[in-house]
Amino acid sequence: MEAWGGGGGGGGVGMFAVELLGSGELAGAVGLSVADAPAEIAGQVAISWRLGRVFWGQGYASEAAHATLEFAVQDRGLGRVVAVRRLADAASANVLDKLGMQAEGTAQDPVHGHDLAVYGIDLTQYQD
Repeated sequence: MEAWGGGGGGGGVGMFAVELLGSGELAGAVGLSVADAPAEIAGQVAISWRLGRVFWGQGYASEAAHATLEFAVQDRGLGRVVAVRRLADAASANVLDKLGMQAEGTAQDPVHGHDLAVYGIDLTQYQD
């Protein structure tokens, strides 16, 4: 798997395409953006990912998210990154745990009303 850059985040952040090395197949996207919602993380840099369902459960999200946190530290010099996930999304909870992100509270999706878990990580302590 490799990630390659895209633009669109402003401030030196954005999304990366996640491409499988062996086949060149596009698996999804991962990246950093400045969150506008929920209010609990608005204005902070957030990590997110979206993979096609056929790529779930194969470690691609963890690998791509890990590379994105390394980018956040090494290339962007960020000191903190946040994330949100639906409370019912156990797979994303596993990815966030593997990244070393800590649960910091809950929020509600302002558009869809889903209950969310809010996570954060101090990148000054991040170990790759």
